[in-house]
Amino acid sequence: MRRMREFDSLTLALEPWFDTPLSDLPDAIRKRVVEEFFPMPWDDLSAEQRRSGALQMDYQHDPATEQDQQRWWDFWQEVEDLKRQIGQWEAVAAPTATERIRIGISTPLFEVSPPFPSESIVKFVPKVSDRP
Repeated sequence: MRRMREFDSLTLALEPWFDTPLSDLPDAIRKRVVEEFFPMPWDDLSAEQRRSGALQMDYQHDPATEQDQQRWWDFWQEVEDLKRQIGQWEAVAAPTATERIRIGISTPLFEVSPPFPSESIVKFVPKVSDRP
């Protein structure tokens, strides 16, 4: 079993400080803010922007979200691969409108849906007629 690294939530650490200027933060908190928020200047952000940034950084660094992040990474990689494949097929064979109708292809060629709740993300759309 893989052991999860310890996670120190930035949001929880900064909760009482989101509305405080950088110069008024305790030294340890100020140092963490400068490191974590670089290159965003703390004093140029509203309290809500600071909180939102901390939540986003927590999501990116929390080991508990690794599987979710990987699932979405894989999904978007698959979408890009499908777009590339579609582009290749369209470049190789560009039938006329009449030919597309004859073989039963209508646009769009594929429907892509989010990977939840099913594992399948691509569904072939065209209906092929029974006629040869």
